[in-house]
Amino acid sequence: MIKLGLQFWTVRDAMQTDFAGTIREVARMGYDGVEGGSTGPLSVEDYNKLMGELGIVTAGVHTGGKVLDTKGDEMMAFFRSIGAKYVGISAFHEDPDSWKRLAGNLNRYGTLASRHGLTFQYHNHASEFRKFGDKNGMDLLVENSDPKTVFFQVDVGWCRHAVEDPVYWLDRLKGRIVTVHLKDCTPPPNPKWTEVGNGGLDVAAVVKAANDIGAEWFFIEQDTWERPSIDAARISFQNASKAIKG
Repeated sequence: MIKLGLQFWTVRDAMQTDFAGTIREVARMGYDGVEGGSTGPLSVEDYNKLMGELGIVTAGVHTGGKVLDTKGDEMMAFFRSIGAKYVGISAFHEDPDSWKRLAGNLNRYGTLASRHGLTFQYHNHASEFRKFGDKNGMDLLVENSDPKTVFFQVDVGWCRHAVEDPVYWLDRLKGRIVTVHLKDCTPPPNPKWTEVGNGGLDVAAVVKAANDIGAEWFFIEQDTWERPSIDAARISFQNASKAIKG
C-alpha cells in the first residue's frame, strides 16, 4: 500500500509558530511521514530524536537548483542525515531551449543524488504544460533527461490547474515515478486549492494509477486554505486514506 506523507509547505504557518508541536500534530493525524528539507529551530540530533519518538520519517525533501550548484555534496549529506530518500526540485521556464538546458541540469543533479544514495525527482507546476508546437516543457524534460537518474514527482493538482489529465502523466512516466504530490483544486475556469477529496480531482483514479505504476509515497500538499492549515491537512489525510484503502 502506498504510504501517505505531508509536505511541510501545507502547514508552513503553523510550523513558524510551533515547529515541533506541528510535527507532533501531523503524526497524531496518522501520517506515515513528511516531505520537508529543514529541521527548523532544532538540531539534526533533536529533530531525528523527535521523529523517532513519533514513529514517522522524513521520506523526502525539496531544495533548489542554485543550492545544489553551490553546495550539492553538503546538502545531500544533510538530507541523508535526516533520513531522506528522495530529493526534489522545481523550476519555471518559458521557452523550449530553457527547458532543454534544465534537463541537462537535472541530469547533473540526478548523478549527484545517486552518488549519495538518494533518488532525485523533478516536481512539476503548470508552466511545464505550455505548448511549443507539438511538444510542451514536460515533454522536453522527459525526452532530454536520463531515466536512470532523473525521476518525476507528478503533482496531480498542478496537472489539473493546467487542464491536463494526471492519470495520463502517471501512466506515461511509469518507471520514473516513486512519489506523487496528491493535491486537489476546484474545477476550472477558476480553480482554487482545497483539501484532497473536496475538489474536482478523481482521487480514486489517481490512487489506482499510482498503485499500478508502483509509486511508493503520496505527499499531500495544499498551497492556500480557507480554514486553518492543520484542519486542512487532517481532512486531506482522512479523505486520501479512504481512497487508498479502497
